[in-house]
Order: sequence, then C-alpha cells, then structure tokens
Amino acid sequence: MDPDQQLAAALSHHQAGRLDEAAAIYRALLEAQPHHPDALHLLGLVEYRRGHANEAVRLIEQAIALRPQVANFRLSLADALHVQGQYAAAEQACRAAIRLEQHNAEAHNHLGVMLKAQNRFADAEQAYRAALALKPDYAEAWNNLGNVLKQQGRPSDAEQSFRQALAFNPQSAEVWNNLGNALQHLYRLSEAEAAYRQALALRPAFADAWYNLGVVLAETGRLSDAIDAYVQSLQLDGANSAALDELIHVMLRACIWDGLPPLIDELLRRFRSGETDLNSFSMLDLPATAAEQLQCAERNAARIQANVQMRYEYTPPTDWPARIKIGYLSYDYRQHPVAFLIGELFELHNREQFEVYALAIGPDDLSPTRQNFKDTCDHFIDLAPLSRIDAAVKIKELGIHVLIDLTGYTTGARTEILALHPAPVQVNWLGYPGTLGAAFVEYIIADPTIIPPELEHYYNEAVVRMPDCYQINDRRRPIAEHTPSRADCGLPVDAVVYCSFNHTHKITAEMFALWMRILQNTPNSVLWLLESNALASDNLRRAAQAQGVDPSRIVMAPRKPLPEHMARYRVADIALDTFPYNSHTTASDALWAGCPLVTCMGETFASRVAGSLLRAARLPECVAHSFEEYATLAIKLATNKELLSSMRARLMLNRTTVPLFNAPQMVRDLESAYVRMLEQWMSGEAPHGFDVRAQERRLEAGATQASPMSV
Repeated sequence: MDPDQQLAAALSHHQAGRLDEAAAIYRALLEAQPHHPDALHLLGLVEYRRGHANEAVRLIEQAIALRPQVANFRLSLADALHVQGQYAAAEQACRAAIRLEQHNAEAHNHLGVMLKAQNRFADAEQAYRAALALKPDYAEAWNNLGNVLKQQGRPSDAEQSFRQALAFNPQSAEVWNNLGNALQHLYRLSEAEAAYRQALALRPAFADAWYNLGVVLAETGRLSDAIDAYVQSLQLDGANSAALDELIHVMLRACIWDGLPPLIDELLRRFRSGETDLNSFSMLDLPATAAEQLQCAERNAARIQANVQMRYEYTPPTDWPARIKIGYLSYDYRQHPVAFLIGELFELHNREQFEVYALAIGPDDLSPTRQNFKDTCDHFIDLAPLSRIDAAVKIKELGIHVLIDLTGYTTGARTEILALHPAPVQVNWLGYPGTLGAAFVEYIIADPTIIPPELEHYYNEAVVRMPDCYQINDRRRPIAEHTPSRADCGLPVDAVVYCSFNHTHKITAEMFALWMRILQNTPNSVLWLLESNALASDNLRRAAQAQGVDPSRIVMAPRKPLPEHMARYRVADIALDTFPYNSHTTASDALWAGCPLVTCMGETFASRVAGSLLRAARLPECVAHSFEEYATLAIKLATNKELLSSMRARLMLNRTTVPLFNAPQMVRDLESAYVRMLEQWMSGEAPHGFDVRAQERRLEAGATQASPMSV
C-alpha cells in the first residue's frame, strides 16, 4: 500500500475503535516516513485514547513542529496536556489555535474547557460565548456554558443554557443530567427527577444520573426508591464515594442497620486514605473523631477556596464606626430549627450601637417565621437570586463589619460567598456544629463546655466562648395551652414515658440498643419517637423485637405544628439524647417545656451540645460521660419519682432565669464578642480567642481603658 492507502486503512480502524490495529499501521507508515505530520498526529490521538498522555504529547508536538499552521493539531495537544493536569500549557495551545483560526468555534470551546479546569469560570464563560457567537447551534458549547454558569452560582442561567443545548441535541443523556442538576439547585425537584429519568432512558448505565436521581428521591421522602438508585449507581461505578455517602445517610434515616457497618467502614477508609473527600455535614453522623472532622472540613474549605479567584482585602479605618453593621447570613429564614432559636435575636440587639442585616440565601417559604425576621431587623436582603460573586459584592457594598454565618456546611450552604471574604470579620455560629476548617472564617462562637481549652486544636477558628452556652433561645417559643392526654398520644396512662424526638438519622444501632437495655430495666416504660418516615418506624419496631422488647412499647408521634408538638413534652417523663450527634434545638425544646434530658458527652462539637444546654439550664447532673453512666441515670430517673418530679419542677420554676433561656443577656454577650472581634481587626491584631465578659472584668478592675464601643 502507498502512504495514502496506509493512512486510509489506519483511519478506518481508528474510527471503528480498533486502536491496536490503527497504531500498528501508523507506526509502519512512520517507519517509512518519520516526518509524516498526519501520521504523527493521528498516532498521538490513538495514544491519547489508550491513556498514554505523555506519548500523545510527544507525537503531537512533533506533528506541530512539522506543520505549525494547523490549528487542529494544537487542540489535540491541549487535550493531551489537559489529561496530564498541565492546564496552563493546554490553555496556551488553545490560544495558539485561535491565533491561527480566529473564527474556529471549536478552538474557543476548547479554551473554555482549559480555563474551567483552572477554576477561572468567568473567563471560561467568555470563551464559550465566543464559540457560540461563531456557531449558535453548538450544543457542546451550550452545555459547557451551562456548567460554568452553575459553578458561578447562577442555576437559572445554567438551566437556559442546558435547554439550548437540548434544542440542538435532544438525545444527549449528559445534558439531561446537567439540566436536572440545575433544576435540583433551584429546588424544582419534580422537573429535576423528570430530567434524570430522561437521561437514564437514553443511557441506562449512567451512574451519575442514578446518583442524582437518588438525591431527588431522598429529598422527596421516597427512601426505598432512593436506596435502589444509589445501589444502581454504585453497581455501575463502585468508586463513587458520594453515592456511598448518600446511601449510608438514607439507610440511617430509614434505620436500616443491617449491612451498614461495612459500608461506613469503607467510606471512612477512603476518607482516611485520601481517596475521597466527604461532606462535612454527613460526617457528623459517622463514628469519626474530632480530628477527622477537622480534616474533613479543611479539605472542603480548600476545595471551596480553590474555586474562588479573588478575595477582598481590607485596610482598617482609623475611626470607630457610628454603628457596627452586623450581617447574619443564613439559608434558614424559614420554618427551620435555626430560625426557631434566633426568633428573638434581631429585636434584642442594641440599635444605638448595632445595625442589623438579615442576609437571606435560601427560599422564601412565605411563613410567619420569615416575616418575623423581616419585621425585626433593620434590613432584610434577599441574596438567593444572586450568584456567589454578586452576593459577595452586595455584602461588601453594604459595608458589613461582622458577617455571621448561620449555615456552615448544612443544607443550602453557599460557603463560596464567605471565601470571597466580603466582610473584614467573619464568624461561624449556631447553624453548623463544628469547625469550617477555613482560613476565611476567623472566629467560632462556642462556650466552655462545647470547646474547652484542651479541645481547641480541633478548630481552625479562634474560639470565642460565651459565659454559659453558645446557643440562643427564643423565649416566645410557643407551647399550646392544651396538653394532650396520654390516650390522645397513644401512650399507656401509667407508664414511664421516655421520648426522643430527634431525626431518625441520629439514632444509631448502638444508641437504640442502649435504649432497649433501659426499657428492659424499667419494665413499665415505653419509648416515644418522632415519626419521621414509615420505613424507620417499621425498622425500629422490628429492632426492638429482635432485642427482646415488645414492639408495642415503641410508640410513634406523628408530626404536629410546633406549639402542639411542644405540648407533648408535658406528657413525656424523660427525654433521651442521641450520640454522637446530640439533640440541638430538640434538646432546648424539651428543657423549655420542662422535660429533663439525659445525654452522653463526647469530644466533638455535635456530641457536646446537649451537655452545654443542660449545664446552662442548671441540670449538670443529667450529663453522662459513658453509655453505662447514661443508662444508669435514665433508669434512676424512671425509678425515683421524687427525684424526677423535683427536676421537672426546677426546670419550670427556673426556666425564665437560667442562662439557657436568658436571651437578652445572650445578645449582650454576643455584642461584646462582636466589639472585641472588630477591635482586634482595627488594631491589626491577628484573630485570637477570648472569653466573653473577661474584658468587662478587667475594666471593672481598672486594668484597661474602655473601647469606644464597650457594652
């Protein structure tokens, strides 16, 4: 065969996927003509597809040296460099191709890919738009544009790009999957589900689409179907740690404990070996140490920081502000536990010294709860429609001095806003029980129980300790006047009623076994649990029976409006806490309603919350430090009616005076903390922790002069 025939034969094999046969012919051709640019280029493409990126780069560079005017050669080189992680070099190859052919839409699209790989999302957007200006029906570029728009926190714009891509290529499973992701971010879950199912109809073995479908099914409460979707994803891609993580979380929600330990062990093995990162929020449910939670948060923060190309820098002013502008950034200005805790916060702030901004990044549920925040702050700013950059710009323009993040790594987090550092002082408080692991958040608000000095090294932030408790509570938290009877609640009249109204994902197999042991040692008792989902209810009753406890002693409490739910604590005798993820708002609900709580305290933030609340409620004797001590205490309270009655009476008598429910003093302490943080920044000090009220004690002793804003 002459060279042209050889090249044609090789191309036939190449296009059919017979790479070995194609490579053999290309090499034979090159033995005869070592400087054949097309053969060098095409052999480079074969090596690229075989996963031999180094060899591909070598061959394609030889082709470029022989024929430097061919733009397509440079795009192939960019692909090979991209696989090697040489993103800057790949970018330069694309720019060289564009210089050769300015109207080459594929070259602009390639440039966008290389810029996106460097997390330069705005630049990538420009490149994709340049490609589309040249070729408006370029479905791949529309899809790529949608991805960078989503990366920039612009899901509505991303949706429109994906729909444009589908208009030109409706058979693309990848684009349907991406459209589902944008719709999920917009919380249009039924549409997202339809998009994922369309992707799977086109490509049934699409592991990512199965995973994403599982997320929507779990979010809409179809746990069994969600489990099936995650299993499908893992069967197709066993390395998908996100699917494994979500599968574990749904199994925890459903109280499916059989087969769970090896899944958790495998997920933690991958995390500990560095094979994968984990979601910091889901890490709280796992048997992870405080050190591992810190490591997980640091990895998440590093990934977020890498997606941000800039951050604001500040020069402290010489004059103290007339009023300190404090901004509370939250996804949860809605019917949510965090909102229930801070309901009184804004109106209690001293308006002569502070200007209060509610910065909302979550949906408007049109609830009275959200309206309360609008009515009680100075400014309610809806940042939800804005991209992360535009949201940060807005916060910066408002001149916020102290930005308090109430979301952390929980649902709806937009931590990239914090990474842009739109305020000179940034604080982690209340919404997330742990460190953010981020250099861009200077302080964490805690208390002596949550983070004692010996545990400070598990936190990146400077620790600011409230005198008694880090958690604020709304004293207006409503309790229905009518107390239901035990018969109304499906409870035996004369039994000891233990309750735990936590979400089921906090109930571990070990915790439930401990509860069953407590029931076995208090024969005339029942366990009253919140009915989260039918699967969990059935599985908990089965687990009780398997451990020798009559399943009728497990009573489910249906969901009720908050005032009616709170009244149920008057019916219960003793609340039982969960471990390692304690009750948070649920614990303060119980104590506010006068129901004693038994907790076990560990080393992580989430495992110390209930202990902090009990100490601030002046019930430190209800804090255990081992499961054995926990069980002994729970049994003692059930069998000592006089002790239990005195505890309940003490709670009700003192609830308006104990630190846990002294919201005005809590706000004064917060204000003192904000002043001290701002003082540190304005004086050029590095952020460092302190105990609130310590400065006031020094002032009283005459040790220092008052700041312009001492409170």
